[in-house]
Amino acid sequence: MKKMNKQKSIKLLNKTVAEELSAIHQYMYFYFILDDLGYDLLASIFKKTAIDKMIHTEKFAERILFLGGDIEMKPSYEVE
Repeated sequence: MKKMNKQKSIKLLNKTVAEELSAIHQYMYFYFILDDLGYDLLASIFKKTAIDKMIHTEKFAERILFLGGDIEMKPSYEVE
């Protein structure tokens, strides 16, 4: 893979990691709130979704490392 294409791929993968991290934060926020309010079933759905997002993030991070890049572990936005 050409160096320019590799760098572009790493940049796009890091953008995806940032989006996934934001989603994880958002889902975990709702998990904590709903669990505290006693909505156990709904809370567990948010927690499972966050864990699925963590698995996605891991795969993207592995690909970044495979391409020789550095993983940027910054969410793209704050929890709202």
